[in-house]
Amino acid sequence: MPHSETPEDDLYIRSSFSTQGNCVEVGSRDDHVVVRHSRHREQGTLVFSQSEWTAFVLGVKHGEFDSPSPA
Repeated sequence: MPHSETPEDDLYIRSSFSTQGNCVEVGSRDDHVVVRHSRHREQGTLVFSQSEWTAFVLGVKHGEFDSPSPA
């Protein structure tokens, strides 16, 4: 496991689907889910309630965000 820059970095897990340019990390803090770009942490963190995150994940699993197929 790589060395963390700050103790807060230990809260995050990097997606196995991340590429060199698109690195997403997700963590948990104070009963919220936090999301950030691992290469551009200075751009801030998105914070979601547990219910918001659950709704998003269920939407992803059910294909609600899939792009329509080209005709």
